[in-house]
Amino acid sequence: MNKAKLLFPILLNIFTLRMFPNENLWLDLIQKDIDNQYYVIDYAIGNFISKEEKSVIVFCDEVKNKRATNRVGKIYIYEINDTTINLWGELEADCCFYQEDMNTFYKSVRLLQDLSDLGESHPFGWVGDFNDNGITELMFAQSSRSQEGATIEFWEFQNGTFNKILPAKNDICFILSVNKNSHTMELRRSKYSVDIDAYSVQISEIKWDSKSNKYIENVRE
Repeated sequence: MNKAKLLFPILLNIFTLRMFPNENLWLDLIQKDIDNQYYVIDYAIGNFISKEEKSVIVFCDEVKNKRATNRVGKIYIYEINDTTINLWGELEADCCFYQEDMNTFYKSVRLLQDLSDLGESHPFGWVGDFNDNGITELMFAQSSRSQEGATIEFWEFQNGTFNKILPAKNDICFILSVNKNSHTMELRRSKYSVDIDAYSVQISEIKWDSKSNKYIENVRE
């Protein structure tokens, strides 16, 4: 076999290990760095704070809850610099509706649409660059005020801080369809109404607006 063909994957592996050392190693380092009151229950790697450099967001629960249902108590962001990691800061978001990954959850409530364009699925929601601006978005499935579903809230790093680019509402919200080419999503929002003693339902569309750096929502009549 051509030596050049053998050399390329070896160099690629060395480069990958240099940029992303053994995940268990840096997860151990993060665990030692955070308050011993908490432990890591999930994490995601992406371009959360820079288009050029990778970072990792870790979701933590209190140690006392290890035998109970996971709840996110702290969200930390760490910069990945070659073989080192450095704490960047904490994201104070009210997250999450935490169980199986969201794709599995959607199927469990008989929503079988393809949401792969959102990015990587997690119990907290999805991470991906849906608006194609080079920064990885956090698409949270928030803890719902109803046991029947979850609402959503999107965050993105802009001008040195994390901003809500789609704020949560007091409702039950599911994503019905996504179109990455147009940066749009179709949503179904439900909310209990005392007047009709039932849930009122709205179908809306959100579209990325590069001028305001937010998703603009329009309700369909």
